[in-house]
Amino acid sequence: LRECLRIGAGAAANAVRLAETLRVSPEAMAANLRLTRGAIVSERVNAVLAPLLGKANAKRLLAEVTVAAERDGADVADLLGPALEQALEEAGVACPDVPGLFDPSGYTGMSGPLVDRALQRFESVLKET
Repeated sequence: LRECLRIGAGAAANAVRLAETLRVSPEAMAANLRLTRGAIVSERVNAVLAPLLGKANAKRLLAEVTVAAERDGADVADLLGPALEQALEEAGVACPDVPGLFDPSGYTGMSGPLVDRALQRFESVLKET
């Protein structure tokens, strides 16, 4: 137990040092995101497309477009737009804003509800004390 506490305290101290020196660079973050050519948000894109095309079709279409983008050095969004328009036209469904799907600033996942829940919990603890 003593060893576990020592290791945990050391890890916490290292985390504090790292957090104190952490600097956010939006330019570097954007450059890193561009390296994936849009593939980094494929989970979000798949979640939006699955109800429109069906889960298997959305996954297949996104996989095909991602492979083609990697092969050709293109952006996934640029290739997905025309392919998606064709697939949705055949299904009689309106096409979503493809570039918007690939904007990482709009993809916060579950962070909003998680932060809300943490704040509610914090407020309830404050009320108890």
